[in-house]
Amino acid sequence: MQSTHSGCTWQALATVSFIAVPLIAYPVFHYATQDHATFTVDKAERVVDGNSSRYLIFTENETFENTDSIAFFKFNSSDIYGRIDEGKTYKAKVSGTRVPFLSWYRNIIEIQEVPK
Repeated sequence: MQSTHSGCTWQALATVSFIAVPLIAYPVFHYATQDHATFTVDKAERVVDGNSSRYLIFTENETFENTDSIAFFKFNSSDIYGRIDEGKTYKAKVSGTRVPFLSWYRNIIEIQEVPK
């Protein structure tokens, strides 16, 4: 009789890979796409989508999102949103990439007002 041990090994490896790859890829992607942006806010609003919501920050050239991020241990998106004022200019650390057909935006990680 042949052992099915190698079949179980491959199944276990596939299961671990299915879980581990996204857990590793998510923070690597966000750290690899870090950038700084300076912009003037045209409009900021909270968008509700089913049971979740996110903050969108509209500027002349790009729309950003402001959501919590496990990759950066950022859990203060509501506080950041409360400090953003329309018409003011900010310098922000952002991560991610814009993918229009998936409604993905670069996420604001840190933000600081630029004095006039």
